Amino acid sequence: MDRDLAKPCVKKFNGPKTRHWNSFHLKYAAPATYHQGFIWDRKKPAIGPFMTDPDGNVFLDFVSHVGSSPLGYNQPELVALMKKIQIEPDRYAGSDIISVYGDDPESCEIPTTSHLHHKVHEITKHLGFNKAFFSNSGAEAVENAIKAAYDHRKNRGYGFTFLGAFHGRTLGSLSLNRSKVVQRRYYPEIPNIVPFHYCCCKTHPCACEWTIVENKRKISQLRATLDKQIGIIDPKEVAYIILEPIQGEGGYNVPNREFMKEVQEISDQYNIPLICDEIQSGMGRTGEWWACEHYGMKPDYITAAKALRVGATIGKSSMFPESGRISSTWG
Repeated sequence: MDRDLAKPCVKKFNGPKTRHWNSFHLKYAAPATYHQGFIWDRKKPAIGPFMTDPDGNVFLDFVSHVGSSPLGYNQPELVALMKKIQIEPDRYAGSDIISVYGDDPESCEIPTTSHLHHKVHEITKHLGFNKAFFSNSGAEAVENAIKAAYDHRKNRGYGFTFLGAFHGRTLGSLSLNRSKVVQRRYYPEIPNIVPFHYCCCKTHPCACEWTIVENKRKISQLRATLDKQIGIIDPKEVAYIILEPIQGEGGYNVPNREFMKEVQEISDQYNIPLICDEIQSGMGRTGEWWACEHYGMKPDYITAAKALRVGATIGKSSMFPESGRISSTWG
């Protein structure tokens, strides 16, 4: 398959071979998000965003494996590198096990987890970050971020999230979700999670209730909640604010610039840790390494995964807890 000449060609969608694979897989696989899986045949041609299913249909893959394969299928440089490798590379990114390749990390033929730490630092140092904790998934990255924030604030207080949010499926990250009811129904949750409107309004005044009128003055819902005179929550009792710079699961919602500025200013004013969840929006998908950069934001933590292929909680060394507070054997 030629990358420059490839084009979609679908003769019969969901053909007999595809249906057979689906029924074979789903016979013993517990229900997940989709009723039928996304099927691509690894023995058939694939390059860039193009892939082939078992029936020979060629698809232009806009899903990109839910944002986790930004380089597409069979990226030539990666394929060439893998053919040279004599020893299978590490398939983990833990912090407790350090696996090396040779005597000198400066002249290492195969990049290791240690090298990934250096690469992550290169693309986050302009935000003032110098540490990252790797884990298995985006949900774990979020879990570690909120744990670090609770520890930094020395309280078990409030967590602020936003309507439409999706931050993961483990119980802690799940507590922050405000996307689909099915994701949270009947599950126990972290207490004191408070949701606010995620303002994408292009009109003035705001139409989503993010901006409210109180005592004849316009004020954001978040600022009003923390206000000394009219507020209902003491800012010292807030452990963190978490938001996606562009919402993914909630509907690819692009926020209002003034909304993002207000969130950052409130975080700075009250020293409340700000977590930017960049699991879908990060790693260059928006033209910057991190979507929060489009808004001039300086979060205290960034969570990454998907395109990074591991979970990562990234921040300043001063924002991470002491040894033993967050940990993982293999990632």
